[in-house]
Amino acid sequence: MIIQGNFYRIEPINDTSPLWDLYLLRKVNSKTNPREEFQLEGYGMPLDSAIGRIIRYAINSKYGKDEITTLKEYLNVFKQIKEEIYKEVGR
Repeated sequence: MIIQGNFYRIEPINDTSPLWDLYLLRKVNSKTNPREEFQLEGYGMPLDSAIGRIIRYAINSKYGKDEITTLKEYLNVFKQIKEEIYKEVGR
C-alpha cells in the first residue's frame, strides 16, 4: 500500500512493519529535462513523524526560506495544514 497526496508519498518499509519511507515532491533543475519528482526524505519513520515532516515541508514551501514569522503564526499555520491533511483522509 502507498499513501500519496499532492506533494508527498509514504510507503511502508515492508508488509508487517509499522515504519514508513517518506518521499516529497521536489523540483529537479536540469538543463535538458527540468521536472518534479518524488525524492526520498526519510526512511524507517513512524507514521506520525512522517506526517509532521509533511506539514513542516508544506509550511516551508508556503513561506520563503528567509521569511521571519512568530511562533504563534507558525503554530497556527501548522494546525491549519494538519487539519487540511486530516480532512483529505476524512478524519
